[in-house]
Parts: sequence; C-alpha cells; structure tokens
Amino acid sequence: MQICNRRKVIVLGEGSFLFLLIARIATTVTVVDTNSHFRDIMERYISYYNYDNVTVVESVADVSADTAAGTMMFYFRWVLCTASVRSYDHLQKTAAPVGTVNGFDLSLFDDLSQKARQATTALVDVHPLWEYSGVATSEKFEILRFDLRKDPHDIEGNIEIALPEGTNGIPLWMEWQIGNYILTTGLKHSARTGETPEWKEGVRQGVYLLSLSLLGKKSIRIDACFDRQAGEVNFQFY
Repeated sequence: MQICNRRKVIVLGEGSFLFLLIARIATTVTVVDTNSHFRDIMERYISYYNYDNVTVVESVADVSADTAAGTMMFYFRWVLCTASVRSYDHLQKTAAPVGTVNGFDLSLFDDLSQKARQATTALVDVHPLWEYSGVATSEKFEILRFDLRKDPHDIEGNIEIALPEGTNGIPLWMEWQIGNYILTTGLKHSARTGETPEWKEGVRQGVYLLSLSLLGKKSIRIDACFDRQAGEVNFQFY
C-alpha cells in the first residue's frame, strides 16, 4: 500500500477493485478494464466515494503518455483454481433423490433427474456457501494455476484426492495473487479438517455435489481443463 502513496497508479485486470484500496493515498489512479459491465460498476463506486482522482478506461491505448510515464503498474501475477472437500448439512439435498413424499413414490422423477444431471456439461453448481452450514473434511488444494504474466493458453490439471467419510460436496473457487497479497473468492482463512469454514460474502462459489455413484468412495479423481478459446474451465469427477 505504501508504495502507492502520492504516486500515479495504473490498475490492469478485468473486474479488479484494487483501486478502492489505493485511491485515497495515490495521486491518480487509472483503471483499465475491457468489460463494459465492470466499468459501469466501477463508475458507480467512484461516484459514491467521490474519488475524483480515479479514471476508468477501456483499453491501454486510452492511457495518456503523461499518465503512463513513471506510473506504478499493478497486475495479477497468478490465478489459482482452488478446491477442498466438505460435508454439508443441507446443500446436497438440492441434487439428491427425492424418494417418497407424503406417500407418493417419486422414484421415476428421481431416475429422470439424476440421468439429466449426469448428462449436463455444467457439473459444477453455483451457490453462496456462506448461507449453508457444513464442516471441512480436508484442507484446501490447488487444481489449476494460471500465470497471467504470459499469454493465455490451454491448461490441464488432474488430481486424485481422498474422500473422508461423510464427504458429499467439493467447493471450488479462485484465488488471485498480486505480489504477496492474495484476493480470494472462497475461504476467508484456511479451515482444518472438522472445522466450520468461513466463506467470503458477496460472491458465490462453485460446488460439485457428489453423485450417488461417488458417495461412499474412498477417493475421487478430478480432471480440469481450461479452454482458452471458450474462456472456461471444464471439470470431470470420477
């Protein structure tokens, strides 16, 4: 933070709110963001906090030579796709078979919904995990690592993890590393096995809820593949 004091700063990175931390101490802050939705949100923050020294532009071509000269540049060095395993009290019910309700046998519906769930490409659901109780059954582990100092390329990762008894879900989130600072969209701090994790509010995390065929297994393999053209990570759990 102190290296930004009374200096011109340029912040690069889609969706970065780093400028909110340094706007009060920097002389000027220029945020470069190609996403029009993020630019609109940033402009609202700037208006709300009356940051007259902050400017948001679409491209580095919009940064003036005077601003770029002698400017402190901030960018994300690493992005980590991180996960852990959890035992949820109620969240897994959103993907579990219904069974019999009030005397009505819904097994046909269960069979249809479970087959549809296995056939979909979106195996990972999105949930605000701070709203759901549960305990950690492992510590966090890394699935993919992106080096943002290089041009984007296809990345593949494969990992096998143990499934302690009671595990029924695998939460996934991103961690952005800027120098020695890590911005997480998941855990507020590391949670040991048996502890109740604290999740960051205001963002949602990805969750893979174990299928019936995987419940009770001793281990599971996770395949992760980042498609550069699509800009998405595809997962397989088996």
